Parts: sequence; structure tokens; C-alpha cells
Amino acid sequence: DDEVLDVLRKGVKRRRESIEMFDKGGRTELAERERLEVRRLEAYLPATLGDDEIRAAVRAAVDGGAKQMGAIMAAVMPALKGRADGSRINAIAKEELNRQA
Repeated sequence: DDEVLDVLRKGVKRRRESIEMFDKGGRTELAERERLEVRRLEAYLPATLGDDEIRAAVRAAVDGGAKQMGAIMAAVMPALKGRADGSRINAIAKEELNRQA
């Protein structure tokens, strides 16, 4: 169910943000507890795509005429939703745009 997957993804994202803050604050025991929770939640999510698969989708969008970040993201996000992190897609899209220039 898409709603359940969205709740799980939001929980993972929230915990990753907490891990970052706990690590910065030197609270390693709390960060480890959050990492454990992330692993537990990720067990219920579909497998995420690797960088090569994301890059292939981004290149296909660029080859299809998308020459700006917004157009690339609009073309790629629907196909990769839930299977790839938006920030990772964005970073790969930036790399590909820089490579094209």
C-alpha cells in the first residue's frame, strides 16, 4: 500500500536526520539506536536503486530533451518514486548536467 510505504519512508528520513544531529552532538548511543530503527524500517521497504540505475534514468531524460534540473526531475521522479532518494537523484542529475556542459 502506497500510504504505508510513505509513512515508512518518512520515518526513515526523520531518523536519518536525528542520526545526523546526534552525531554532531556527540550522542553516539542515541545515534546507534536510531540507526537500528532505520534498519528495521528499511526491511519493510522495497529495495532502493543503485547509482547506475538512477544515472541511466537521468541520462534517458537528458537524451529525451530535458536540459534543465526541473525538467530532469519532473521526468525521472515519477518513475523512481519510492525506489530512490530524491536528494541522490538530484545529485546525479547535477553531475550529468555538468558533464553535458
